[in-house]
Amino acid sequence: MQRLSCRTYRRRERGWIARRRRCARGLRGLVLLGCSLTSAAFAESLPFEATFSIRGLGVTEPIATATGTALVNGAGPAGHLSSIALPSGLLSVMTTITPTPNAPSSPPFSLAIVTLSNASGSFSRATAGAALAGEMAIPGNVRACRYVGCQTFVDIPLTSGPETRGVGLSGSPIVRSGPVMVTVDGAPWTTGSVRVSTPLGTLRGSGSAHGPASATASTARPGGVVQLVTPVAIITKRRFSSPSYLPALGILEIRFLPEPRRLALLLPGVAALLALGVSRRRGGN
Repeated sequence: MQRLSCRTYRRRERGWIARRRRCARGLRGLVLLGCSLTSAAFAESLPFEATFSIRGLGVTEPIATATGTALVNGAGPAGHLSSIALPSGLLSVMTTITPTPNAPSSPPFSLAIVTLSNASGSFSRATAGAALAGEMAIPGNVRACRYVGCQTFVDIPLTSGPETRGVGLSGSPIVRSGPVMVTVDGAPWTTGSVRVSTPLGTLRGSGSAHGPASATASTARPGGVVQLVTPVAIITKRRFSSPSYLPALGILEIRFLPEPRRLALLLPGVAALLALGVSRRRGGN
């Protein structure tokens, strides 16, 4: 067994103490960095992935997926979401929908060609604990074909004017005259409950906002999910015939992702702590 002189022992002890202090300083710096980056996420931007679907057109699968960055505002260390802003151009959809035949909610057409996008949108809470709500226009068109070949069709506009009426907006209904009269009535988006009532029944839906562990107070964190819904009532009427009612819901689900930049900033601190730990073990041998 190797014997140490008092001088050698004191020199090694001073080295151990210095390494412990450096490790403690590195750990404090890492914690402060993590806290500052986490709190910054509440008032800055969070990357997300999103899915968009339409309920009421006889389809159940999302018709579009997207990725982007949302401007979020949170309150408190838990990450309670108080507002969210989405950029325009998030959605860019041109797809064909074939409704499920003979389903209870099948619309009165055999085929629909859907073209749509989105304007910028902002959603906030009127009071603490209230649902997120706000306007986001969905400009575009739905060409509803009576037959698969689409020789006979009706064009249904999703917005009108400078995007002040229609889907996702609180303006008056769109009314388009012609051989087939078309009426489109929209409403703002919300994480609360919505419904569309027609003489044939009522279509209901609801949104939500929750954090990674389904807690409602940590939505503005990576892993948080926001589901916004908007009700749409569509009526088509041919001359000398009864009107056709088409209730629908637009559903946008947003899932916040970890930001690679923040993870990259945390990695050097973790590496420094690991290096100090290795150095300490070597010094003790």
